[in-house]
Amino acid sequence: MILDTDAAAGQIAGVDESTATAAISANQGSQQQHQVTQPASSRNLITVPVSARNSNKNRPTLHTMADYVRKPMPLKKMQELDEQLVEMIAKGYHALRMVDEVEFRKFVEMLNPGYTLPTRKTLSESLLPKVYGKMVKAARNQLSKAKAICERHTAANLKEFFTEKFREWDIDGYVGVIVSDNAANMLAAIRLGNWSSIPCFAHTLNLTMQASLDSIPDTVTRVKAVVQYFNRSAPGARKLKELQETMGIESLKLKQDVATRWNSTYDMLHRMSRMREAITFALALMRPDLSLDHTDWDVITKALPILHIFYEVTMEVCGENYVSASLYIVYNKLIKQKLEAYQNDAPFLPPITNLLDKLRSQMRQRFMDVESNTLLCEETILDPRFKKFGFIDILKYNRAASALRLKIGAVTLPAEEVGTSAPINAAPQTSDQNIGRRMGSTLWDTWDTDLSSQTPQNQVAAGIIEFDKYVQEPIVRRHENPLKWWKERRNVYPHLYTFMVKRLNITATSVPCE
Repeated sequence: MILDTDAAAGQIAGVDESTATAAISANQGSQQQHQVTQPASSRNLITVPVSARNSNKNRPTLHTMADYVRKPMPLKKMQELDEQLVEMIAKGYHALRMVDEVEFRKFVEMLNPGYTLPTRKTLSESLLPKVYGKMVKAARNQLSKAKAICERHTAANLKEFFTEKFREWDIDGYVGVIVSDNAANMLAAIRLGNWSSIPCFAHTLNLTMQASLDSIPDTVTRVKAVVQYFNRSAPGARKLKELQETMGIESLKLKQDVATRWNSTYDMLHRMSRMREAITFALALMRPDLSLDHTDWDVITKALPILHIFYEVTMEVCGENYVSASLYIVYNKLIKQKLEAYQNDAPFLPPITNLLDKLRSQMRQRFMDVESNTLLCEETILDPRFKKFGFIDILKYNRAASALRLKIGAVTLPAEEVGTSAPINAAPQTSDQNIGRRMGSTLWDTWDTDLSSQTPQNQVAAGIIEFDKYVQEPIVRRHENPLKWWKERRNVYPHLYTFMVKRLNITATSVPCE
C-alpha cells in the first residue's frame, strides 16, 4: 500500500483505515497482489505492507506531538488552582513549607503536569494577601447590602460568661480579684462585673520584651535567616554537625524563635552564641552570604547578659505551680536595679544602648503603677519574705502600710475565735507542748491565764497591735513557703491571718506557660 507522507505528516500516530483505502489505486485488480501501487507525483510516497494493517502485534508504538510538548494550562485555570491551594492551607492549618516538599511537588505534577506549584515566597507574599483581600472585599460587599447589623458587645458577653461560671461553681460571692491579660475586651468585662483585677505579670513582661527587642532588629533578623537555613537545608545541617564533631564540641541544634514568646528569641541567641565557631565555619563553606559580621556577634554577646535578667524571671514565673502576686512588686524592683547597674557600666555599642533605653522605657510604661496598686501592695506587705523590703519607693510602702493597718483593725473575728487567740508575744506551740496538753498537764495553767490577760480585748486595738508586731518581725528566707509560715502563726495573728487568706491567694499570672 502506498501512502502520501505529506498528508500524514501532522498525524504521525497512524493512518486510519478509511484514509488508507482511499490511497489505494482505483484500478487495483488482483486480490493476490501484495502491494498496491499508485502513480507517484511530486509528493513523497511511502510503501506500507497491507498485512501490517491487520496486525496489532506487529504495529510499532507511535507517539503524538503532545507526548513531547507540554500544553500550557489556561491562566484562569491556573488562578483557580492557586486559590484552592491557599484555601486548603488556610482551612487545614497546613505549614507553608509544604509547597517546597519534593514529594508533594511530584504528586501534584503527576495529577496535572501542566500546573506548576507556587514557591513558598510567592504563596506568602502574593497569593495569600491576594486571596485575603478578595475575601474581605466579598465580606464588605455583603455587609453593604444589609439593611441592619446586630453588633455583639464582646465585653458584655464575657461578663455574662464569667457570671455564669461563677454561679455554676458556687463561687460568685468569693471572687476577690481576676488576673487577666491586657486585652481591652477582657478589662471592660471585668469592669462591667464590678470585679477587681490585676494584669497578668507574664503577659505584661512578654509585651515589654517584644517591644524592646525591636531595638536590635537587624541582628535578630540575620540570626533567624541562619537558623532557618540550617533547619531547612539537609546538606547544611549535615556539614554543621560534622564540624562540631571535628572540633570536638558538643553537638547541638539551633533553636528557632516563636513570635508570641520572647524567651524563645533568647534561646535562639543563646544557642547561636554557644555554636559560634562551628556556625562561622559552616556558613563560610556553604552560605557565605548569610555569615554574621563582628558587630552582630558583639551585639549577641552583650545583649545576652541583659536579656538573661528577664529570662530568669520568665522561667521562674513559668516554672512554679503557684506564683504569689506578692512577687509582682519584688520582680519589678529587682529588674530595675539590674538595669540601672548595667547603665552605670562601660559604654556599649549603639544597639545595646538602644536596647537598655527601650527596656527601661517599657518597664516604666507597663509597671509604673505597681507600687500604687492596693492589692499588690497589701500582698507584698503580708508576705513574710518581703514586707517593706520589696518596695522601691519607701513612701509608697508607708502609705500602703498605714491603710492596711486600719483595715486589719477593722477585721472582726468570728465569735468562736474571740478570746481564743494566743498572746502576741507567744511562739507557735511545739509538739512537746501539745503532748503535755493532751496528758492533762496543769503546770502552766496559771502562767497561761496571766499571759492571756495581757492580750487586748478590743478587737480594733488587737488588730493594730498584731500588725505592728508583724512588721517588726525579721523577714524569712525567700525559699520558705509563706502560707506554711502563716498557718503556724494563725493563733498568734488571728486578725492578720483572716485578712491574709484573701490576699496571698492571688496569683501573679493567668497562664503560667506564657
